[in-house]
Amino acid sequence: KDTSRKSSFFPMNFDTSFKLSNDTTPEGAAPLRIHFNCKEHLAGKFFAIVIDKARQNVEKSSGTVVWNGGFKLLFSILDHFLRASKMPQSSKKKDDTKARLMAAAGEVFAQQGYRASTVRQICQRARTNIGAVNYHFRDKKGLYAAIFGQSLQLAVAKYPPDLGLSGQATPEEKLHAYIRSLLLRLMGEGLPAWHGKLLAKEIAEPSGALGEVVESSIRPLYTYLAGIVRELTGEEKPAGGEDSDTTFLTSLSIVAQCLHHHIARHLIDSLRPRSFDPARIDQIADHITRFSLGGIRELAARAQSGQTG
Repeated sequence: KDTSRKSSFFPMNFDTSFKLSNDTTPEGAAPLRIHFNCKEHLAGKFFAIVIDKARQNVEKSSGTVVWNGGFKLLFSILDHFLRASKMPQSSKKKDDTKARLMAAAGEVFAQQGYRASTVRQICQRARTNIGAVNYHFRDKKGLYAAIFGQSLQLAVAKYPPDLGLSGQATPEEKLHAYIRSLLLRLMGEGLPAWHGKLLAKEIAEPSGALGEVVESSIRPLYTYLAGIVRELTGEEKPAGGEDSDTTFLTSLSIVAQCLHHHIARHLIDSLRPRSFDPARIDQIADHITRFSLGGIRELAARAQSGQTG
């Protein structure tokens, strides 16, 4: 039995139709099925709600569909449709609030650091209330960790540590790509303006709020670099899984050179010769790579001759 209705109760005055059909199941029962066809504003998950409500109010008797409280059922269905049409807007509003909070927090944390920043300052800039921070991030620490983690993920996605090298790349090529990618993440374009400042603040004034971020985002980058260093020195990874002091210190030295060009950029700008452009990332990457390779080869030669230090 097919029935069609057109009602001004529906958002945008769109048409809806539903069909009642008796489909026999293997057990011989004939459950009621209701099909809805609506032009817009209906989320699929609400169909199940409407169907369950309909089954509670409709029963089958002698092959004929009998309506239990027809008007009550109709308005119940209308109510679910109206709620469904409003849901996407509510969800969108929540997403917008969360995005505004993260953008505002990135700017505030980058300017003032974790400890000096307050949730009230962030909420004022995001044009929302403190309760929104509790709802989306639990607290200031959770907000900071979310911002830092997202910032790193965006940067690594744009400038991955291998920069798209092929699987046949040499260890020297891998090292150059890693150094260049790190400099691009620190000083390149296409990332939020506060990304580099946030990292510099965290290095200068550790927040203590990044335990999970270190394990999920920073350690994989270190592990990849340490693997390149071992390829260059010919060192085997210890059975216990921990790197040697040489591999650890060499990896830190490489990263430190890159960080210095970002953190100390104002000092570098004051001391540099006129021929040197501190924004020339390729020139800096080439120099750090050559300098690091010289040190790594010296360490490898010492190891082979049995010398230490």
